[in-house]
Amino acid sequence: MTGYRNAALWAGITLSIGNLCGVCNRRAIRMAEEYPPLEGHSVQESILDLCATVPIHFVIADGILAMEGNGPLNGTPRPLGKIVLSNDTVAADATCARLMGFESDRITHIREGSRFLGNSLPERLDQVGETVNAPAAPFEVVPEFQYLHAR
Repeated sequence: MTGYRNAALWAGITLSIGNLCGVCNRRAIRMAEEYPPLEGHSVQESILDLCATVPIHFVIADGILAMEGNGPLNGTPRPLGKIVLSNDTVAADATCARLMGFESDRITHIREGSRFLGNSLPERLDQVGETVNAPAAPFEVVPEFQYLHAR
């Protein structure tokens, strides 16, 4: 997880889409950490606003050692042994979510981002390399996001 320090509490997972939170200045990030999102404007919407404004042209998602739980500061490292490369941010994040045992369409910013930023449907991805398989045990998340796990 990257982006907001409390991303696990607000977005579940952020992955490469959430990396754009780093383009914000430190003051804006501190405010986002200290105060919950404004009513009617979620962290997911903020993440998508940033992606629509500052397009990501290529993603290198290093999942050799990933993190689960309440990251990025309080998470637990977990070996995953995967690297995802893509010219589609939404596809990269949806693939990473599936590799972690999550249903990507249950993650709000991935589902909504697939409407205008990229593609999240596995059958529409031109994938090369290994097959995407969920882990035997899905990644842990904070209790509020247990519904993200694939069934």
